[in-house]
Amino acid sequence: MLFSNILKRKREEKGLTQAEVAERIGTTQQNIASFESGYKVPSLKIVVAAADFFHCSVDEMIAVSYTHLRAHETKANL
Repeated sequence: MLFSNILKRKREEKGLTQAEVAERIGTTQQNIASFESGYKVPSLKIVVAAADFFHCSVDEMIAVSYTHLRAHETKANL
């Protein structure tokens, strides 16, 4: 799952508008719409702010799977 999907899912679970999330994490509604559509990639600052706001880890916001990363590293080293 991508940041765009995770952001939208978490926002909808809380029943918030894009504008409300934008205000809380220090960006604009237009940026939230762009992040959710996958048109823009957020800065690390925004990812950290979103994770803080939604009370989760940055890893969860960007769907990092260490198992997946390790498998990718192994394949890359072959």
